[in-house]
Amino acid sequence: MRIEIYTQSYCPFCRSAIQLLDDLGAPYSHHEMDEKGPELDEIKARFDHHTIPIVVIDDALVGGFTELSKLAEQGGIETA
Repeated sequence: MRIEIYTQSYCPFCRSAIQLLDDLGAPYSHHEMDEKGPELDEIKARFDHHTIPIVVIDDALVGGFTELSKLAEQGGIETA
């Protein structure tokens, strides 16, 4: 399972998503998108998801923090 998360530093939902993954002990790649507007726009368009965080597992969009937390509650996130 490969988890990627795209965030911006000012976003409380982004911080919550990162904290959730840390609490679960799930390995992930964190992509801080501050000052990377064009690159973030590409990611948003690629996944047709226009808010942050953007959580991707195995190249498939999970969604944002709400969807990530629901997936975690269902046991759908592998830990290290």
